[in-house]
Amino acid sequence: MNIHHVCESTRCELLSLTPSNYLMTAWAFKRDPRNKKGGHVIRSHAKHMILDSGFLGAAKKGELGWKDNQELIPRLANEYQFDLAAAIDIPCEPDILKKVGLRKKEAFRITMDNMVEFMGMESPCRKMLVVQGWLIEDYIENLKEMEKHGAFSGEYWIGIGSVCMRKPNTQTRRTVNDPAYMLYDVVREVCSFIDSRATIHCFGIANPKWVKRLRLLGANSCDSASAVMATAYRESICPDFGNRKKLLEGQGHENTVEGRAMLLKQNRLALESAINRPEEQLRMF
Repeated sequence: MNIHHVCESTRCELLSLTPSNYLMTAWAFKRDPRNKKGGHVIRSHAKHMILDSGFLGAAKKGELGWKDNQELIPRLANEYQFDLAAAIDIPCEPDILKKVGLRKKEAFRITMDNMVEFMGMESPCRKMLVVQGWLIEDYIENLKEMEKHGAFSGEYWIGIGSVCMRKPNTQTRRTVNDPAYMLYDVVREVCSFIDSRATIHCFGIANPKWVKRLRLLGANSCDSASAVMATAYRESICPDFGNRKKLLEGQGHENTVEGRAMLLKQNRLALESAINRPEEQLRMF
């Protein structure tokens, strides 16, 4: 399983770079001008680099108009030499749709229209098309529509959207029928439908323990901000099991830019190590 670290051009993050896989968002280039210069620095360290549209970040600011910036994706992909670029898609978490004032059917149509437009665009790198949904039947409906347009020819990666806020289902009374706990269920159904016809990427997987199961279900790649989040909360990631532990006062790296950069570098490497451990060393939940 290939893990891509979500990355931006803060001084701390630039100081922490290692030869790894990274993901940046097009929205980040608009939101923070530091990324225009820092993007080249991140590229110089990256083994493989994904450009995501970042509509989730735009949606949290209520900027529905970001959906119309499709032409920006190949331009940024070319300027920063991304290896893979994703079409602009609309996340289907209910609170996100409410924030941008869209119904689910409208979000599907925008995602599909953008996908078709993106497939016809000239691009300097390989393209990723995104399947969206909230309920499993949403994903199946979207996958069938994507299939009509040749999305599973092997030319494109397929990204699974709206999974970054989900958790695995622990089969308790509270979680058994809740879509927010259907991470594994969604990925299983999407991978089964595609049936090895494309490389599959999962967006925003928070816990390294879950990545192992996603690989068994058929996913090939994912991205995570876990190392950044752990560092922000002064936590260290265990390189064996992937769990996070709070650093006590005076323990570990100093709370300076340089100290946080060292902790972030350590956490990124630990996350990669935990994900690459043998299956039996990570519990699934």
